[in-house]
Amino acid sequence: MLKKYPTVRYISLRAIWYFLTFLVALALNFFLPRLGSDPVDIMMGKASFSSPEERKKTEDALRKDFGLIVIDKEGNIVRDTVIKLDTVVSIVKDTVVGGLGKTVNSLGNVVVNEYRDTVINERKECLIAVDKEDNITRKAVIKMDTVVNTVRATVMDEQGNVLGDIVINERRDTVINKRKEIEARKASKISQLVNYIGQVFQGNLGTSFRNKKPVSEIIMQALPWTIALQFPAILFGWIFGNGLGALAAYRRGVFDKALFPFALLLSSIPFFVFGMMLVYFFGVVWKIFPAVGAYTNELMPGFSLDFMLSVAYHYILPFLSIFLILAGGQAIGMRSMGIYELGTDYIKYAKWLGLKETRVLAYLFRNAMLPQLTGLALSIGQMVGGALITEMIFSYPGLGMAMLDAITTNDYPVIQGVTLLITTCVLLANFTVDILIALLDPRVKASLSMDTK
Repeated sequence: MLKKYPTVRYISLRAIWYFLTFLVALALNFFLPRLGSDPVDIMMGKASFSSPEERKKTEDALRKDFGLIVIDKEGNIVRDTVIKLDTVVSIVKDTVVGGLGKTVNSLGNVVVNEYRDTVINERKECLIAVDKEDNITRKAVIKMDTVVNTVRATVMDEQGNVLGDIVINERRDTVINKRKEIEARKASKISQLVNYIGQVFQGNLGTSFRNKKPVSEIIMQALPWTIALQFPAILFGWIFGNGLGALAAYRRGVFDKALFPFALLLSSIPFFVFGMMLVYFFGVVWKIFPAVGAYTNELMPGFSLDFMLSVAYHYILPFLSIFLILAGGQAIGMRSMGIYELGTDYIKYAKWLGLKETRVLAYLFRNAMLPQLTGLALSIGQMVGGALITEMIFSYPGLGMAMLDAITTNDYPVIQGVTLLITTCVLLANFTVDILIALLDPRVKASLSMDTK
């Protein structure tokens, strides 16, 4: 049915592909914290409790939040009776005094030539049994006693006279004790995954272990700061960089020679390095802009003029750290595509017709922009990751700082929630770019039309 509408068919197939990718991301987000040690055991090991009852209650709550145990319809934990084995190790020490046969206390205070070894003692034991005629029979058997840790020492007095040898034989006996205990029933990995996916689609990302708040509430508090920082920086950086690249390709000359090395330098600097450079020079050395934070600590968040001005003042350095790097990379790509497009026939024909430079530049930008959209889709993930690191550098209260706080405190639900949100945003951004390419690029439309014939 969709063969008559190749563009709709293409978008539908891409939507299915991105949805399957999202499900794979959900599964990875679920299994990765559970590959190593149990996250609940890690957190319980770092916490302190006043009583065993408090420890048990906290552990059950954590396992319930993680979906590691079975819950009935009323929300209660299903418990089973299990048998556990306790291993009791008893240590027996035998002290033997050699030489003069004196007691240990009177052998002096100088000990030399101390070494340790393992001794196996062989002994015979008589085993009594009863045969078929009820006669008692005796059979000699050999048993082995293993001395697991033997300390030998030569003891001398203060004048250096040898008083004797001390041998301490340490033997370990093992006793197995059985006991019954009631434990919460563990859920299977499949049921945990199904429950996790269901909770995600309901908007329930769990509860933070650190401040006992819902993860969705923590994300909603940090998300506006991240959107306000990243969206304008990425959008204006892409537009500004592509405009400069197209202009440099069209004008060439001094403008191109000055722009190209500068843009190449900016595009080769990582986000976090450039951010630290801005903090050091503009925030620490010259003190032109604040080094960290999103607003002055003395102000209360609100829509007052003082607060908005403080936010704008703190916004400059984080914005520039993302905007300039992105603009430099886009300018390099657009310049290369612009130089290629200048050699095409339609640009030469437009110049022969005597069209204005702005009109020719608009044609050039429109056609050279299409590969840049593809490049933007491929680099969105890197840009988002770099921008989150920028938030950490500037202590900006966005998703980057929320992620950093969660990592330092082993707050797994927040880590999972932020990671899943970032993955979803990257997939949606790539899907949007795919739609734009399908609608704007006539070559894609022609290819889709040919595939349906």
